[in-house]
Amino acid sequence: MLDAVASAHSRAEITGEPVMVWMEAFAKAEGFITEGFLSEETVTRVATLCKKARTFDLLVTLFSEHAKEFPKEPPAMELLQSHIRGYTFNMKAWVESLEYLYDWLVDKDRYTTFEEALSFLTSCAELASECEPPRALLPVVKETLDDFGFEDI
Repeated sequence: MLDAVASAHSRAEITGEPVMVWMEAFAKAEGFITEGFLSEETVTRVATLCKKARTFDLLVTLFSEHAKEFPKEPPAMELLQSHIRGYTFNMKAWVESLEYLYDWLVDKDRYTTFEEALSFLTSCAELASECEPPRALLPVVKETLDDFGFEDI
């Protein structure tokens, strides 16, 4: 069973964010585990990827929404990993870019599904990889959104 209190204290110590912020995020994640939309393993793994409780909250929410909307599809973590394969960008680069994309969408009062977001990021990863020398993923995501927006919504 996930020890939300210990996990929150651990993440707060690592990130420097208040324990209560992490406690709230882990409490929400526990609810998704109880409802059967996320596994304890996924929650633990996502927490280690996140430098901020806000990012953790975003990912567990996106992952649980994906599980609710597409119960017969592979879990969101598997979907994310399948999009990452073939690119030199690590999981943290994808998570950073995903967070930036959703922040951008919120600023524009828009929303997209997790799958559509991954498709957009994959296109950006292709663009970044084609550059010589290859570019980091996040700056390409920022430029693409600034120059072209997010048209699939």
